[in-house]
Amino acid sequence: MNHFFCAVILMLTTLFSTDHSRDVIKPSINLISPVDAVRVMQGETVNVNALVKDNQALKDFQIKITKGGDSSLCFAQYFSCNHMVNAKQDAKGNDIPVISGKKETCLDFAIGVDENAVVGDYYFQIEVEDEAGNKSLKKVGFYIERN
Repeated sequence: MNHFFCAVILMLTTLFSTDHSRDVIKPSINLISPVDAVRVMQGETVNVNALVKDNQALKDFQIKITKGGDSSLCFAQYFSCNHMVNAKQDAKGNDIPVISGKKETCLDFAIGVDENAVVGDYYFQIEVEDEAGNKSLKKVGFYIERN
């Protein structure tokens, strides 16, 4: 009888317990700049400013810049400080922020635009991941103008 009682208590505990340690909440991104549809001249910089937060702990972020339209050409060569290739410094020589383990931080750095960058529409995308693997994404368009 004692074993039966212990088994019932164990089953009820399993049924009604919840795993509070499992993080299912995505990080948040408040992208301040670049703003959508901003115009940038060849040879200038795209300033990145974003407040990123998570309920437990951030892990990493990635920046991706792609050319608008149907082009399949690689345009990464026209931008310095592409965080997807593990850059350590921005276009102004400042260290790229490290967000691992933080609950909240401000990203503030510059991406250089080459003087030979192809004129046209581009997309700036930032993806933030927390330590549980949840991801959030923000994407804005910008335009490179001839210098």
